[in-house]
Amino acid sequence: MMTVIYFCLVILLFANKNKTIRYAAFFLLLILFCFNTDNADRGIYEYRLTEYENLTGITEPGYYLLMSVFNLLHLDIQIQYVITGLLYLTSLFYIITKISKNPNIVIGYYMFAVFFLDVVQLRATTSLIFVLWALYYLLTIEDTKKSVIIFLLLIFASALFHSSSLFFGVFALIKIKSRKNLIIYVLICFVILSVAEMFFISYIGNALSVTDKIEAISQSDKYKGNNANIVAIVLLIGMLSAYLILYSLYGKRYDKYKNIITRNNIPILLLLVIPLISFSADFRRIYFAVSPFLVSTITCWINKNNGFVIKSFIFVWGGIFFYRLILHGNYDAVFIPIMYDNMIYKVF
Repeated sequence: MMTVIYFCLVILLFANKNKTIRYAAFFLLLILFCFNTDNADRGIYEYRLTEYENLTGITEPGYYLLMSVFNLLHLDIQIQYVITGLLYLTSLFYIITKISKNPNIVIGYYMFAVFFLDVVQLRATTSLIFVLWALYYLLTIEDTKKSVIIFLLLIFASALFHSSSLFFGVFALIKIKSRKNLIIYVLICFVILSVAEMFFISYIGNALSVTDKIEAISQSDKYKGNNANIVAIVLLIGMLSAYLILYSLYGKRYDKYKNIITRNNIPILLLLVIPLISFSADFRRIYFAVSPFLVSTITCWINKNNGFVIKSFIFVWGGIFFYRLILHGNYDAVFIPIMYDNMIYKVF
């Protein structure tokens, strides 16, 4: 029954701009996030909470401090889900409402493609609260210096909870007005990352005193084989290709407005994720996290003539992500527990 309600809401969000539907989606996601009692990584985060003192040196300082406060106040893992879910979803819905011409479509896409990952990866989602606001201020504050300073401060704060969030700092480059210059900088960085990724990651790790953790993740991912990495890269390239197709068909006309929301250069910068994906699964989260911003941009191109085409692109795009990331390999460990193992159900 819950699955039917969930996907009916997704369809309604794509079909209608009604705020009531968006509010219904918000409360449903809040229930599924905050009150889930089982998912693939819940045991890991419960261990991180109860045994946080044993993780000194391999846990980022911000997250370590958070776990110590939770223990001091005798708060359990469920409270952590409640706080994280409430802060993250409230931030996401507010920001999407502010930057999108049709926020319902963006929420529908998010429910399709990204939500289940956010519930499972609790520490990364905690860091993404800061990333969401960082990107929002970067995109909406016109003063370049002010927006970049606020952006970088928030990115640094996010990295205190998950070190890979430091990579989001490169998105400050979207403030470069010349797209030609931006592409040149991105190509240079792409080559550097491809050749010297190990040095790059080691530098980040030393900066946050989590080098051992990053090296452990690297070795773990490499022993798992390359299929997951190849699929991640294909999904990223497919996402960027869909975006560029829509831009060439409908988005170019909006360049004349000089509006950073409708001209954002996030897709160009996402190319830098490709050489890092083979290093660690953590970096796959980067393009999942920024994809709602891309969809928000696409909704700014909708008019009465192209609405069906653009909505269909976004719906298919989200469906592909859902099939590959959730149904294919994560159905029993992620989808079923989040949808059906919930405290609210037990109350009623």
